[in-house]
Amino acid sequence: MSASEIEYPFDPEPCRGNNPLQKRKTNSSEKVHSRSDKRMQSVTSGKLIISYNKRYFTPEEWRRVRAYYADHCKHPSFATKICPSFEESKFAMDIPKTFAHKFLHNEPCPSTFNLQTDTGKAWPVRSCASVGNYGKTNMKLMGAGWRKFALGNNLKAGDICIFELIKKQEFKVHIIRVPYAKEKLENIPVIIEVESD
Repeated sequence: MSASEIEYPFDPEPCRGNNPLQKRKTNSSEKVHSRSDKRMQSVTSGKLIISYNKRYFTPEEWRRVRAYYADHCKHPSFATKICPSFEESKFAMDIPKTFAHKFLHNEPCPSTFNLQTDTGKAWPVRSCASVGNYGKTNMKLMGAGWRKFALGNNLKAGDICIFELIKKQEFKVHIIRVPYAKEKLENIPVIIEVESD
C-alpha cells in the first residue's frame, strides 16, 4: 500500500437513523417555517390579520393601513409600498408569496388581472408566475398594463396600495397617498385577510 492509499474503517451501523439528508418526521402540531417566514411578523386585531416586515413601514403607516382596511375592505387583501423601480424601469410589482399560494394558486399562468380603482376605471394587467423557494408561488404584476396603471394613477415612491381580491381575477386597488417621498425602498408586501368564522 502506498502513502496515498489509506484505508479507513467503515461501519454503516452507527449511521443508520442519523441520516441528516433524511426528512425529519414532524407531528401535526409542529409548523415548519421558512427563512422568510421567520422574518415575517403577525399582528392580529379582531378579524384582521396583517403579516409584515416592519422595517419598511412606519408605525403611522401601519395605523393608516389598518384603519383604511377596516373601513373599506371586506375581502382578502395585501398591501405594498410603491418603490422607485415600480414607477421607473422595471414596471413590475411582486404579489406576496403567501397571498399567491393561498388565493391565486389555481390561476393559469400567464393570466390577466383587472385592477380597478375607486373611480371605476379598470386596467388589464398581465401576471407571471414561477415556483420559488419552499414550493411557494412567485407572482408579479408586470408589463405595459402595470405601467399604464402606475402612470394613470400617478403612483409615486412611498405611496401604499391595498390590493383587495374582489373576484377570481379582479383586484380593487385602494391607494393611500404619502405626502412625502421616501428614499429608495424595496417592495415589502403586507398580507391582510379576513379570518373565516
